[in-house]
Amino acid sequence: RRRAFLAAGDLAPLEVLIPALGSHPVCVIGSAPIEGVLRWTPGTALVTVNGAISTIPTHVPAVHILNARVGPHVTWNSDRRMLHAAMIAQSAHRHVETLALLPVSEEGCEAATLERLRAQGTTWDRVVSISKATKVLVAHSVGALDKERDRHLGVSAGLFGVIVALWAGASSIQTEGFSFDA
Repeated sequence: RRRAFLAAGDLAPLEVLIPALGSHPVCVIGSAPIEGVLRWTPGTALVTVNGAISTIPTHVPAVHILNARVGPHVTWNSDRRMLHAAMIAQSAHRHVETLALLPVSEEGCEAATLERLRAQGTTWDRVVSISKATKVLVAHSVGALDKERDRHLGVSAGLFGVIVALWAGASSIQTEGFSFDA
């Protein structure tokens, strides 16, 4: 039911996420500030998004979703450059089961991101790269975007974490660290 919408070639990067997320409770942790203490039940698969990995310093995420970039964009102001550097640094000396890269349109962004992560001691069991087109197709397949009306829209990395947990068949989904302010 959940994967029928996509062609086999479109599924390849996502199939590795099914054993970690399917039929399990999932907690998706976005990178917005979190008030209080994070709580989840034992056996919950943790999905961290961008800098959110720093909110669970003693746990290994099942999936860590990271926007992949060559580096700070030349048009970014100094605050945005510092934010990007801090987001990458939050995964220093950490291990994740699956690193899911969401590449932007820059040539070489996956390789550059992996190089920065390796240099700071970040390790992973497997890495997958998920294109914007695949993100949109998965969002369509779970009803998060309308197939006709929203076909050119993207989704944030945090929302994609929730969408992929739905798509993989998570038994329940808890969200933390999400802000719905415009």
